Amino acid sequence: MTPEQIAPLVAFLVADSAKEVNGQTFAVRGTEITLFSVPSPERAIHRAGGWTVDALAEQLPETFKRDFAPLVSGSPKPPQSGETRRHRHFAASAARRLTGSLPSNRSQSAGCGLCG
Repeated sequence: MTPEQIAPLVAFLVADSAKEVNGQTFAVRGTEITLFSVPSPERAIHRAGGWTVDALAEQLPETFKRDFAPLVSGSPKPPQSGETRRHRHFAASAARRLTGSLPSNRSQSAGCGLCG
């Protein structure tokens, strides 16, 4: 999978045209988008003032790791750490451009191979 395959769904979900799409769980696998049945909560975390990507990176993996569902055989392998940073940056940049908080010709992350 590439960031270009994931970003359109992320950008759509933050757009006004998705205002009726709430509380849903989606997965992107290549060119296929899947809607999952309503999951039941396993664990929750709260942070006064809201979350940043860095705060999530610091707290979410260790807090939720023991409750992660195992990957299904044949699922794509998780990205390496550098790929994860690029994916996160690409999706966040697409969402910021869509909402108008970042000009389409600017990137907040210098040296990004996708936005460069």
